[in-house]
Amino acid sequence: MDWIAESKENGEKLLAVEILGRLQGKKLFNLSATKIIHFGCILHKHQIPSKRTQTGTIYHVVEK
Repeated sequence: MDWIAESKENGEKLLAVEILGRLQGKKLFNLSATKIIHFGCILHKHQIPSKRTQTGTIYHVVEK
């Protein structure tokens, strides 16, 4: 079973730092070291579809 197949929407595979970079680019909040450290935990807690790879954990993100 493909981990993205569980989602009914198309999206992108992004690392947590890439997601934060996009949010910061939209000026939604200021990026701090503390937020970077805890962001992956927050994504996991909210059960965002993810997969561990050699480069890190990637998350399935649908931008709206």
